[in-house]
Amino acid sequence: MGDGLSYPDNDLPGLHFGEAGVAAALSEAIAANLIERKENTENFILKILNGRVDWPDFTHGAAGQGVSCLYVGSRLENKSMMELSGRCASYLINSQKSDGSWGLSNGGSALKDTVYSGFAHGVAGIVYFLSEYAFIFNDTNAERVWKKGVEWLEKNSIPNPVSGALEWNFSNQDESKWKWWCNGSPGIALTFLRLYERTREERYADIAKRALRVHSLDPRFSNLSLCHGLSGLGEIYLEAFRILKEERWLESAKNIARTLQCLGRDSENNSVCWLTEDPNFPRGDLMVGGSGISHFFLKFANNDKLSFPLLLDPIEQRDKRIQD
Repeated sequence: MGDGLSYPDNDLPGLHFGEAGVAAALSEAIAANLIERKENTENFILKILNGRVDWPDFTHGAAGQGVSCLYVGSRLENKSMMELSGRCASYLINSQKSDGSWGLSNGGSALKDTVYSGFAHGVAGIVYFLSEYAFIFNDTNAERVWKKGVEWLEKNSIPNPVSGALEWNFSNQDESKWKWWCNGSPGIALTFLRLYERTREERYADIAKRALRVHSLDPRFSNLSLCHGLSGLGEIYLEAFRILKEERWLESAKNIARTLQCLGRDSENNSVCWLTEDPNFPRGDLMVGGSGISHFFLKFANNDKLSFPLLLDPIEQRDKRIQD
């Protein structure tokens, strides 16, 4: 990070784990006038956005790095930063498997050729970035590749015989079926919601709605986090309501909001905290701590203006920013 100190994700280039996330944070601080926009700061952001690309997924690799370039470039109205996403797109175009998926073949032996389906580590998050890149830059190669990734997701979906909900195996080596943002149907639904927002093709909306049916309308779960808990699920329901205009998704988000309100704990300084994962200590983290729950309530109050954390703005908001 340039301060000479050691951090757990030092030398990592990713969005959730690494320098691309630092770039996103700095761009938000500049856009909000919390720090002064200086040439050396922008040069630092350009440098870290230009980090190595050697991993495909959203949290650690090219998909998230590419989204960071688009995100930061949009915030700072800097075309050069947005264009750095092309390196990430090229890496993913060239590393797609013949069946339309991506494997984590650059990892250690335990991960070699593992293909994940979900948003954080798998095909869904990669398709999200490549589709956005293709739409923004009118790139036909990226369009061909993201559509092939969608075909893989459709082919590998598993209809629940009772509810009709769509589920996916955790990976090609693990048949467990998760139900959260990081892995599972709700995170995959986010990708299809964005595709529907972009194209208005009804089949994308149908897949998203069936994926979201893996939970009841009033879900309960011990984990409250964004990554794999109730607040993340609530954020996805809010996205579904914003895009699909169907009240049932807003009602589910309201049910989660009521649950989280009841589970908040008053602190000595008149603030509120939540026990998201650790039953003994509150955490402040965005994806696995109380900050994520705060973001859910912020999105609840401003749903037309905010995306799921670290994803791109609602299309109408982005287009308005560009026009302004």
